[in-house]
This record gives sequence, structure tokens and C-alpha cells, in this order.
Amino acid sequence: MIVSTISTMVRRPDFRFWFFTFAVMGFIVPMLLGMTIGYAQTGVSQSVNLFVKTSTALAFMPDLHAVPWYVMAGHLFVNNTICMTVMMLIFYITRKPESSLARGIAFMILPYQALIGGIVMGGLLDRMGPGFVIAAIVPHGIVEIPVFCFAIIAGLLLGGMNVEDGIDVRSALMACTIAIAGGVAVAAGLEAVITPAVIQIVVGMG
Repeated sequence: MIVSTISTMVRRPDFRFWFFTFAVMGFIVPMLLGMTIGYAQTGVSQSVNLFVKTSTALAFMPDLHAVPWYVMAGHLFVNNTICMTVMMLIFYITRKPESSLARGIAFMILPYQALIGGIVMGGLLDRMGPGFVIAAIVPHGIVEIPVFCFAIIAGLLLGGMNVEDGIDVRSALMACTIAIAGGVAVAAGLEAVITPAVIQIVVGMG
């Protein structure tokens, strides 16, 4: 059921269109813009500077690895599963004709998050170098970002099927929720174990 539902959805041309759109315009472009802003404004924004300093110290210093990896992975799994499931439901709900304002707000969520993340990464780029930034994003981002896009597009398409075609999509929503949880579990494991290890290697080589 889960595999067939996901396979059918992914093969749809509109899924591929929206996935490409959100990946490029919703994530890559705002992230690069944010990195440019963050890099150019280093030393000016106190809030970004404080976040960069504290997040770097808390996440990557060897003497602060007292928290077991599985506790971190569990926290990431619960938090990100809830966030992405809620995101899917938001886009599912906004397919109703009377929710055009909510739909516009929903479409800005991913670009806004990517912009803020880019600003932070821009600050890190100046302090830690490009190798650190790549190591902090890529290991878990290659899984987490596509899952995030999938959650948004699943809500968008299933909402359209329900509102415009009158199809009962409750089972499909459940299948997508399980798929999202599975993808988040993989990303959480990578973020808790692989990403810090790669960062340690990059910092050690610097």
C-alpha cells in the first residue's frame, strides 16, 4: 500500500514539476541568497553572530558529546516528523478554494526557512570555511531536503484530488505520513552520527 501509493504519486508529471520548482525556487535560490547576505553582513547582525557561535559550540565541540547519538537522533526524528507532517497537512488544507491567503503563506514557508538557514550558513562560511558548511549540510541534507519537498507536494496533490476530484485520500495521507517518518528516520540518523563525524574530519583537516 505504502510503496504503491508513493510510486504512483512520484510518477505523476505534476509531482516532478512541483518537486523541481520547490527544490530550486523554494530551497536552492533562497539558500544561496541567504548565504550571500549572511556572508556580506558578518559582524553586523548580532543575532546571527550569537546563533552561529552558540550552535557551533554546542553542536560540534568534542567535549560536549555527552548526549548519546540515539537521544539526538530520537529528538530530530520526533521534531522533524511532526514538522513535515504538519507541513503536508497545511498544504492539503490550503487546496480549498476559500483558502487562497493561507495557500500564499504556505508557499512562503520553505523559501523563508531556506533564507534564514542560508544567512546562518553565510556567517559560518566566513568563520569556518566552505568545507565546514558543506559538511554541515550535505550528509543529512541529501535525504532531509527531498523528504521536506515530498511532504509539501504530497499535501498539495492530495488536497487537489480531494477538493477538485472528490477522492477519499485518507489512506494515501496515512501512507505518505509513514513514508515521511521513514525518510526522517534515515535523515535523523545521518544528522546525529554521520554529519558530526564529517564535520570533525573537516575541522581537523583545517
